[in-house]
Amino acid sequence: MDQTYDSRMPLWRRLLRDRSGNVATEFALILPVTVLMMGGLIEFGLAVNHGTSLENGARAGAQYALQKGLDEDGITATVQAASNLTVQTGEVSTAEFYECSGAWGTVVDSTTNCGTGIPLAKFIRVTVTQPYTSFLPFVASLVPASMQGSATVRVPW
Repeated sequence: MDQTYDSRMPLWRRLLRDRSGNVATEFALILPVTVLMMGGLIEFGLAVNHGTSLENGARAGAQYALQKGLDEDGITATVQAASNLTVQTGEVSTAEFYECSGAWGTVVDSTTNCGTGIPLAKFIRVTVTQPYTSFLPFVASLVPASMQGSATVRVPW
């Protein structure tokens, strides 16, 4: 005879030996943690996809600027086509700057004489900045409120 359901045992001992609700209890304990983890993974994947799309758009915009010059409307259209995102005019910015070949990272004026044998290099930078709305509101504090993609190309003289 099974001792688990012996009616002669005290009630508290029968409840301690009863195993019929274990699966439901364990599932109820694990479910919220699993949902949070899956939601975080989905949100992270969407954020990475959004950032990658912005980078691709900025890269395409920089290539366009390399070929056609600083045509803001053309660059914005190229960024939108390459990123598969809805990009507004104010979200794309372009900058033209110069550096001396021997001192990379130091921005100089276009009339600067870098020295004998040191050429002046011209660069174009395209930056795309967009607000990012979280897919899941409960993980919104874990992702940035805005994302940015940027690409810089050296323009040959």
